[in-house]
Amino acid sequence: MAHNCKIPLGFTDGEFPPGIHMCYIYADEEERRRVIFRFLESGLLNGEKVSYFMDADTEDTMKEQRAVLGIDTLYQEQQEHLSLASTKDAYYPTGRFVPDDMLCLLSDLYTQSRDAGYTGTRASGEMSWATRDISGSSRLMEYEALLNHTLKKYPITAICQYNAKRFNNSVLRDVLAVHPMIILHGRVLKNPYYIKSWWLLKKYLERK
Repeated sequence: MAHNCKIPLGFTDGEFPPGIHMCYIYADEEERRRVIFRFLESGLLNGEKVSYFMDADTEDTMKEQRAVLGIDTLYQEQQEHLSLASTKDAYYPTGRFVPDDMLCLLSDLYTQSRDAGYTGTRASGEMSWATRDISGSSRLMEYEALLNHTLKKYPITAICQYNAKRFNNSVLRDVLAVHPMIILHGRVLKNPYYIKSWWLLKKYLERK
């Protein structure tokens, strides 16, 4: 995998370096379907390993969600290269969310994809699971902040999806503080609210 190349994201013009960490705070489901479908499709067309973490708890619900996102056919045709997992299996398989465990999952995903000959790795997760009473979910922003450091070594191109109707404004402000890039109206922009300094970010999160 070449770290110095740029890649298309599918839903927006231009190309971007692998390993960018984007937050997608959305309220428009139609726009989300377009963004996510094109993001996944673009990764497959680019020869990347693509992973999607879906907030669904049964096979039937996952199938329904694939249809909602419009990716069912894409999944059926590309199962070898497009992996789908529930957010429970990815983020809190033991019933408790542990940031280090999820970071290890992602670093392993990158390493395995590289060793298998993929040109890159991209992933997206639906974060609404954190609005439920999941043990350890209060550490979500800690995880998001640490992910910025993990992606420097294991450059997975990542979109973290936050439903604006499910998270309160205080949490969404935190989301902005820990993501260097933001998707706004289908465009990728540098996030002016991102706190780059780990020391300042730690102080910010400790006040919460």
